[in-house]
Amino acid sequence: MKKILFALLGLYACQSTPTPPATPQTDQRPLIFVGTYTQKMGHVDGKASGIYTCRFDTETGALTVVDSTTDIENPSFVCVSPDKKYLYAVAENGGTPEQPWGSVAAYQIKENGKLLKINEMPSYGVAPCHISTDQSGKFVLVANYGTGNVATYGVQADGKLTDSLCTVQHPGKSPWAHMMIPTPDPSEVWAVDKGADKVFRYQLSPDGKLKAQGNILTAKGAGPRHLDFNPVAKGNLP
Repeated sequence: MKKILFALLGLYACQSTPTPPATPQTDQRPLIFVGTYTQKMGHVDGKASGIYTCRFDTETGALTVVDSTTDIENPSFVCVSPDKKYLYAVAENGGTPEQPWGSVAAYQIKENGKLLKINEMPSYGVAPCHISTDQSGKFVLVANYGTGNVATYGVQADGKLTDSLCTVQHPGKSPWAHMMIPTPDPSEVWAVDKGADKVFRYQLSPDGKLKAQGNILTAKGAGPRHLDFNPVAKGNLP
């Protein structure tokens, strides 16, 4: 009888300590977001579905697509907010009676890089081709290529975009605004214009308005498109 009792106790002990389930491994590869064209246009035969979320293998350099959006047209340029919580994208459209402007969209970055659209606003220009944020992440900066103008937007606490706070038309016969980014001076942003052969300097006010601060003239016909600053550059610009 004792042998049977010991056997039952041993069986109970085995059944009461099950092996814990394996903890799922978190993918540690960095996330990369890729903007694309989704429509055929004069300069591109776009066939993508939207914004692609990829994992980047730092050992091999390989990109693996893990998700994509289908709720935006021609997101040719995207940027991530300084706090990494939100993504902003242009929709490079406009120039028709049915769709006079392009647009600017805000997304929340969810787990594993999945994008949840927050809202979408008009770009107040044709073919927005570049988007960035100021250093603080309080404002979004947009360059409209087709109409040669730039625009700013406010960012609310939940990442939602306000309507445009300010638009500025670049002068000249054929301005093509191609980029607008913050400078090492947090109160100033620069806009590159391919058609005007200039870099326009603007002061960015605390309420998101742009005030002209002069420009930098490049060689005639140079067609400047993009610029960048040395990461170690600090302080006010000359």
